Parts: sequence; C-alpha cells; structure tokens
Amino acid sequence: MHPHPPFLALWREPPLTQRLGPKLRAFVRVRDNLGMNAQFLLKAVITVALVLAASFLARRTGWVGALVASLPLTSLLVLGWLYADTRDSAQVADLAMDILWFVLGSLPFFPVLAIGLRHQWPVPLAFLAAGIAGFAGVSLVQWLITKGHP
Repeated sequence: MHPHPPFLALWREPPLTQRLGPKLRAFVRVRDNLGMNAQFLLKAVITVALVLAASFLARRTGWVGALVASLPLTSLLVLGWLYADTRDSAQVADLAMDILWFVLGSLPFFPVLAIGLRHQWPVPLAFLAAGIAGFAGVSLVQWLITKGHP
C-alpha cells in the first residue's frame, strides 16, 4: 500500500514543460505565443471593425453613426477582454467605475467642438479647442481621484 494516495504523486512531479526535451519545450513556447498573438489579432480585428462601422454609419445616416459612436463600445471591448484575460470580476468592476469618471471628465470636448464649428471657427482650431477642453476635464477628474492618494 502507498503511504499517500496516487493522485498526490502528481503534485510532486515537475510540470510537463520541464519533463519535455528542449525541442518540445521550444514547440510549446511557440504554440503558446501563437495563441497569444491570435488572441491579440482577434481583438484588433473586432476593434477596427467596430470603429469602421461607426464611421460608415456616420457618413450614411448621421444620427445612427452618432448613436453607434456614443455607445461605450471601446469600454465594452476593454472590459470584456480584461475579464477574458483575468477572470477577475472585481478588477472589471473597478475599471468600469474608473472609466465612468473619465467619461464624465471628457464630456466638455463635445460642446466645445460643436460651438466652435457652429461659429465658423477653422476646423483644426475647433478640434484643438475641443481637445484642450476634453484634456482639461480628464485632468481635473484625475486630480480629484488622486487628490486623497499619495
């Protein structure tokens, strides 16, 4: 009779990659890297497809494009990818709340851009002013969030 149950012996064995020869270990590393690259490529393709769809819809029917652009697609993708990578719902929840605060801070971008364009500002100037307003709002949110933290 064994002093320990047989399944405990598996815990003491070295991992599979250590039991393989050097060529098989290299194959396992390449296979793992290809899986990681395929996942990254899938993320990039889906993200680009959503941005292109929003751009296309904005040209065809302005309000549908605005609706698609206003959806938190980027946040949804980032939160989904984070959960797929970590399986940590608490980390996803924390990131969701952090995104909320930064979205609120970025809102000045939109009225500044609209006001500038409606007052016939040169387009680059309107975008620059809107970018500065959005950056200022996000910077204010970051300062408020980190104010109590060293």
